[in-house]
Amino acid sequence: AIGLFIFAFKKYTATPKGRRQWDQFMLRVPIMGVINLKSALAKFTRVFGTLQAGGVPILDIMGIAAKVVSNVILSEMILNLRTSVQEGFGISAPLQASGLVPPLVIQMISAGEESGALDQMLFKVAEYYDEEVDQAIKSLSSAIEPILLSFMGGVVLFLALAIFMPMWDMTKMAQQH
Repeated sequence: AIGLFIFAFKKYTATPKGRRQWDQFMLRVPIMGVINLKSALAKFTRVFGTLQAGGVPILDIMGIAAKVVSNVILSEMILNLRTSVQEGFGISAPLQASGLVPPLVIQMISAGEESGALDQMLFKVAEYYDEEVDQAIKSLSSAIEPILLSFMGGVVLFLALAIFMPMWDMTKMAQQH
């Protein structure tokens, strides 16, 4: 049953609708959703900044960045951003309209657009979110550690009782005879 469930899940998430629903779910999951979003934003801003510094045209950057981000929802946001840039709008306003990007990123990109140092601002955002993701993972692992220790203690207790209970029963029967 577990194997069948995994097979069906993989088949479903391979479809466009299934992938979209799974990615949307992954952004909304408590704790992990924030980590996924920050990680994707770090990837997006790093790729964007690197290509911007390399002199790649901004529309090409958007297409590449949409492919690099592994979340369909964020890829669609980037492609919408690309359309907005084609129409002559800046980058920060469409990002704000998406509702996915935190205000810090929007402000940093806006400041980079105004100052002409967009690539440097994008690198700073990427570094900041890499640090945030590292800290979030460390705090998550610290929070999970006591739960895992308790679980392992329970497993060891179960195994010990499974081994010793029959031995104690045999000892009691031997003493009665």
